[in-house]
Amino acid sequence: MLKSSGICVALAALLCFLVGCGGQASGKAAKTSSKRAAPKKPAETFVPPPPPPKVDQSAFADVDDAMARVEELVKNQDEKTGQELLKVETWLQMQGDKIAPELTAKIKDTAGPLPTRITSCRVLMRLGPAAATPVLMEATMSEPLELRVKAIECLGRLKPTSKQIVEKVISLIDDKDYEQRKAAIGALASIGKPAAAAKDRLQAILNDTKEDETIRGLAKKALKEVDPRKGLMNAY
Repeated sequence: MLKSSGICVALAALLCFLVGCGGQASGKAAKTSSKRAAPKKPAETFVPPPPPPKVDQSAFADVDDAMARVEELVKNQDEKTGQELLKVETWLQMQGDKIAPELTAKIKDTAGPLPTRITSCRVLMRLGPAAATPVLMEATMSEPLELRVKAIECLGRLKPTSKQIVEKVISLIDDKDYEQRKAAIGALASIGKPAAAAKDRLQAILNDTKEDETIRGLAKKALKEVDPRKGLMNAY
């Protein structure tokens, strides 16, 4: 009888030991599980820009008719203004190089309405560097300021770019006008690696703690586009 009782006690002790070990093992497993790396976030899916709106060739009688629509839209803006302006610019671009002289004349017309002149800059840019480069270069010295800024932005987006364009934009980095400086640095970012000649000047702006913080931020961004390796190593 005593022997049986001893066996029972031993079995009970063994059972408690096993249960205890099981609990510790479970806790260890839970602890290990808690240390697992968080699941990686899925990569962002690239969303292509929407296609240009479909515009009928007969939408406008001529360039002047299209520009009259631009002036009307700018004067009476609402939530659809941007979409409607894009339709006008799409139609103008559809007309091709044949309207380049008209667009050039409108950009140079200092008495002309500003929305027409700015729209002409954007459309001429899309027609390519051959027709746009000399006109936009000249417009960077025209009045008013808004036109100069738009001309600089368009120079940065001209594809393919050229040494002439890069040199012109670099020369505007230190312009006395703040808005032109911002536009010039932004244009260098748009040009990217072909504007490598600007990397030292951009680095100098970035390193200048007395420089305007917005200008420094734009220089940092531009440096990463112009010279990705230098931008990664030296930008802070």
